Amino acid sequence: MIIEISIAVIALAFVALVIFLIVLICSLRTTLGQVNHTLSETRKQLNDVGLQAQKAVEHANQISYDLKYKAEALNPVFNAISNAGQILEHKSSVMKKEYIALQEEGEEEPIHSGKRSKALHSEGIATIASVLELAGLGVSLWQKMKKRR
Repeated sequence: MIIEISIAVIALAFVALVIFLIVLICSLRTTLGQVNHTLSETRKQLNDVGLQAQKAVEHANQISYDLKYKAEALNPVFNAISNAGQILEHKSSVMKKEYIALQEEGEEEPIHSGKRSKALHSEGIATIASVLELAGLGVSLWQKMKKRR
């Protein structure tokens, strides 16, 4: 009889173990289903983020190309302004050298009244007029470029 009771206890323990394992497997199945659902939602969200990032990169590339094109379009204007500055610098250095030469010759009359000074003055005015004309052209070119936008 002890053997029969032992077998019955073992059978009940085995049934309890099987029921516990069934409950555990069902719980594990529910948890894995939730994990699978979460992973699929995460994949969708990552795909959306990836598409948005790709669009942002494409937009940044377009802006970069546009800025590069506009910067290249402005290079002639800046070159012209640089050239005008170099011309002014050259003219002013020439005028300075001539002024120093006049001072060394001992010319007593003021720089404003001599024949050479009048020529220098008219040359300086012509240079300034040319620079102002270039500046006006640069400003009008800039305004036309702004209107194209």
